[in-house]
Amino acid sequence: MVIFQKADTPTCKLKLKDSTLVQNVKSSIPDVYTMCYNSDIVFLQETWLSPSEIVILKALHPDFYADGVSAFQDDEQLIGRPHGGIGILWRKTLGAHVNCLKYDGERRLMALSVKHGSHSLLLLNVYLPYFTGSDNDDNYHEFMAVIGKAIGIIGTSPTLNACIIGDFNAYHFPLAMSFELPTSELSGPEPVRSTTIRANTASWERATKSNIEAYHRRCSPLLSSIAIPHVALLCSDAQCDNISHREAISKLYRDITNAMLTSSAASIPTKRQQKHKPVPGWNEFVKEHHAAARLSFTLWVSAGKPRQGSLHEQMSRDRARFKFALRRCKRDEAQIKADKLAESFLPLDNTAFWKEVQAQSLRSTPLVASVNGISGEDAIANMWAKHYGEILNASDRNTSRKTSN
Repeated sequence: MVIFQKADTPTCKLKLKDSTLVQNVKSSIPDVYTMCYNSDIVFLQETWLSPSEIVILKALHPDFYADGVSAFQDDEQLIGRPHGGIGILWRKTLGAHVNCLKYDGERRLMALSVKHGSHSLLLLNVYLPYFTGSDNDDNYHEFMAVIGKAIGIIGTSPTLNACIIGDFNAYHFPLAMSFELPTSELSGPEPVRSTTIRANTASWERATKSNIEAYHRRCSPLLSSIAIPHVALLCSDAQCDNISHREAISKLYRDITNAMLTSSAASIPTKRQQKHKPVPGWNEFVKEHHAAARLSFTLWVSAGKPRQGSLHEQMSRDRARFKFALRRCKRDEAQIKADKLAESFLPLDNTAFWKEVQAQSLRSTPLVASVNGISGEDAIANMWAKHYGEILNASDRNTSRKTSN
């Protein structure tokens, strides 16, 4: 990482986290997803994606925008595995303050411009060719050309601060610097989050005619009171980057959904969301196939859901593998649980062993209301005590009778 700060400029702070080695995005989706969970901006190198596969980056996380550059063309004849490629993912909450920059013909460099009020920051993502430091190195000229391009971009940019981040593929002396960018203070349109995961959701199939009429009576005045942003909606610029337009449209969406949700909660019967039941062996046998199936399905949908062709075939194969792995886990559930219990016992870790036993004991299973017509905890306990007492006493009487004979 290299940081540039032009003279007589206010200090710009950026908080950097440890990097993770990720090659081939398509086989490292869980790792990238984890990085997105812990970060606001993610820089990727060696994505190994072709130009037509850049859309994969945009499907990696629902809360992130993304873009990238490929190191080769779709019709280019490759020798060996795919190579190179860079990408940037940034959280949607930063959308109004971020602009992704790509440069014509440049396969090893792209940038992200971050602006907030009078503060600005230019982040360059680079993937440099391997360079030993010698002028005789075959990659010397290409290495210096990319460095020169980066420095030129920084020099001509109105942004006051710049940071080059990426894979330099070169020997260098240790460098450690601490920066902090207070993203929590950025103001802008909030991301529209899904409201499908709720403790109670409206059960429209159970709604009666009077329920629906009550919903209409509550919802109509709420919708009528919403201010319509005519200027933003009538904007004819397909590439509009006006922040006020984005904020107005986002607010309109939130107002409409809040009006509908509030009205339905007060008028429509609700149903409780079923609790998710974990599948034993998911991480070991299913997780990887699920990620692959999800990605191929997203690509298939983005291509218009073709009924034939490579995307349809890949989606069908990945879905079949996922369903097969899931059926296997459900079929062998008892064996998988037993194997996990044995594995936790092998290291002689008592804590892990009893934790696994507790997880499998189903302590949350409700007790039956009655047994053999008897209800109540005390009455049922006394019934079982009497039952087993008679069995044990009968056994003792038989034993004493045989002894006396």
